[in-house]
Formats: sequence, C-alpha cells, structure tokens
Amino acid sequence: MNYYPSRFVGYILYNYLTAIFNYRMPIYHVLGWISSMRSNKRKGVSPIISVLLLILIAVAAGVMTYVFVAGWIGSATTSTTVVQGQLSVDYADANASADTLTIYLRNVGGVALSIDSIYIEKAGGGLVTVYSPTTGNTLGPGDVTQLTVSASLNPGEVYTIRIATKEGTTIVFSVKAHS
Repeated sequence: MNYYPSRFVGYILYNYLTAIFNYRMPIYHVLGWISSMRSNKRKGVSPIISVLLLILIAVAAGVMTYVFVAGWIGSATTSTTVVQGQLSVDYADANASADTLTIYLRNVGGVALSIDSIYIEKAGGGLVTVYSPTTGNTLGPGDVTQLTVSASLNPGEVYTIRIATKEGTTIVFSVKAHS
C-alpha cells in the first residue's frame, strides 16, 4: 500500500477529530477536504503571459535607452563651425620721446577683419587717445599690418591698448613707454 503525504495527513486529521469530538466522520470526507485544499486553483497571470510581459518591458526599456543615447550623441557630435576673427600682436613699441605707438598686428583668424578703433589708456585709468584708422585698416586671414599712433606718452608709464574691429573682435595688451 502506497502512502501519500496528503493521505497520511488525512488519517492523522481523521484520528484527531475522532478523539476530540468523539465523532466518526467518513474518511473520504477528510481526504476530499485535504485534496481540495491542495489543488486549489491559483488565480493570477499565467507564466507564459508573465514572461511575455517581462520581455516586452525589457525591449521597451532598451528602445528608450537607445533613443536617449542616440539623441545625446547626435547633439554632442554635431557642431556648428563658426569662423571667427582673431588678432595677435607680434610687436608693440611705445616711444615717449617721439610720442608714437607702433604696433605690428596679425590676423590669425579665418575671416577678414576691419580695424575700427584703437584705445590707449593709462594703466591706472584715464583715456589718453582714441585712434580710428582710415586707410589700411582691413586685414585678411594671415595678414600683418603696421599701425602707428600718435599719442602723448610719458616715459616709464604702462599703457593698456585695446584694439576693436567692426566684426566684434577685440584684443587687449599692455606696453611700457620708453624714452
């Protein structure tokens, strides 16, 4: 005779009920009650549906991650190339005895620049002069020009020079006047 755990539990329960209540219940009632508890139908999502839902969620998360990363990389790698002008001072000399400032200016940018104004200021403040060249004020890319400005300079003083172009490029540097 094969004893299954559910039948064994049923026999124990049958003997227990008989001892307590002094009532002999038919054994098939007790065994039926145990088997109905064991084979109670579970309610919920079937395993196939749950696996399909998990796959769908994983694919959706992957697509969202791809779209985010592709958009981020696309915006990070595309750049608008704006060619700007850039000036460089090759040489500057402030001669106080001749009251002249000589500047060798180079256009190191990619566009032509037109010099609009040259401001000469004392280091402690105070504008000495403003010069606006009328001729030879356009510098092509890579060109060098010599600018000579007349200004009242004192030997030993430091002057701040600011050169502005019509295109918006500026350069600021300092020079010490000598006699």
